[in-house]
Amino acid sequence: MAALKFSPDIRYQSDRMVPLPDYPGLRVPPGVPAREPIPVSFGDMSRLAPDKFPAPAGLTVPTQITVKLTGPWKQTASAPARWQYQGCELQLAVNVAVYIIDKYQPVPKLFEMILSHELLHVQDDIDIVTQYLPQELPKDEYIKKYLIDRTPVDDAMYRSWFVEDRFSNYVRDIWVLERNRRGGGRDSGPVYDHYKLAIAKLLPKI
Repeated sequence: MAALKFSPDIRYQSDRMVPLPDYPGLRVPPGVPAREPIPVSFGDMSRLAPDKFPAPAGLTVPTQITVKLTGPWKQTASAPARWQYQGCELQLAVNVAVYIIDKYQPVPKLFEMILSHELLHVQDDIDIVTQYLPQELPKDEYIKKYLIDRTPVDDAMYRSWFVEDRFSNYVRDIWVLERNRRGGGRDSGPVYDHYKLAIAKLLPKI
């Protein structure tokens, strides 16, 4: 059995870092870069999160998720044709964007509270691509069978899954499912209710 290498790549929509001394109340999880969120109007936030009403104060989304399997395949039989993966790496790339309602950004306490929450989502995005997927994908029956154990595939599967790239969509679905599970946990329950109440109390300051 051969190991499948994973190559994670995390990028961010915003290049500017938050001046942390200006926001002593900002809680930054370990290993998470505190980048400036992108200010958007209420209308734009609603368009970014059409499933949320009212529009959230902040939002963290992957603007791009890329899955790329590198490495050659070898034809091991011709009648019928069969193909065997020769190994290399699975590249997992995500571009993360954090948004904030523009009218909330100038209020330091609101900014600190909203970004502290959104950085938890960023922490999840980092963990999923660097820890969760490299640990869980090798357990998947198809990935283990065809990419790790390198069982040959028939010609139809080779062309539909790996030439036409149905495989990338398969991995992306696993990725998104885990992200949605974590996001649902962050955005529900008593801690999240307390967060929303705290934001509501600060709105008169705008």
